[in-house]
Amino acid sequence: MSFEHIILVYIIPVLIWVAVISVTLRLLVKKQAVSATLSWLMIIYLVPLIGVIAYLIFGEIKLGTRRAKAFQLLKPKYTQWLQQLSEQKDLVTHSQDPRYRALFKLVHHRLGIPNIRGNELHILDTPESIIRSIIRDIQQAHHSINMVFYIWSNDGMINEVKQALEEAVQRGVKVCLLLDSVGSNAFLKSLVCKEMREKGIEITEALHVNLFRMFFSRIDLRQLDRRDGANQRSCFTDFKQLTCLGLGN
Repeated sequence: MSFEHIILVYIIPVLIWVAVISVTLRLLVKKQAVSATLSWLMIIYLVPLIGVIAYLIFGEIKLGTRRAKAFQLLKPKYTQWLQQLSEQKDLVTHSQDPRYRALFKLVHHRLGIPNIRGNELHILDTPESIIRSIIRDIQQAHHSINMVFYIWSNDGMINEVKQALEEAVQRGVKVCLLLDSVGSNAFLKSLVCKEMREKGIEITEALHVNLFRMFFSRIDLRQLDRRDGANQRSCFTDFKQLTCLGLGN
């Protein structure tokens, strides 16, 4: 019996099953949904090698050492700020209305965010109305503009947003964009992005990915939030991506 035959018949199968058992134990001791645990176990035992590799890449929530340190650094500051905000009785409301009480309690319990008085909610249901409202708020900004997107493109009405941001910088407004590395990849590599940076707009790439990084941190965790805030007085949230068709899926 040759050495190659021993490796193929005995050593490799043993290593695969050791990996399967190790991942199984890891799944059993983790606190996650039963459905997720059973799904991973089914994949691992039906296709052991592929299942183990898939779990090592996608199964663990790994933000990476640098991101984890950044999170631990920022968390106490936000926790302290929200606690101080909750103590401002003239700003916080404790509505006992049964229509809202459960939602307020959920948000405060899970995120520590109190319900602040004086807010208004407006539902914008067309792409043009959303873009026009964003542009209007940018034009009225005096201090700061912070925008977070998964996708940012270059064409259509987005050129008007770009122009409004550049004019805001000229007025002395601090403009910051946080864009996802995958969703906005084409824009981040474009000349338009370079021009915006040269004109004073701070553009940051979020959650950078590459083939090497996929083995050490999750690459499927993306910056999917879409938010736009001006002067800390107005905010757009959960609208679609800024693309060439106005707002696209």
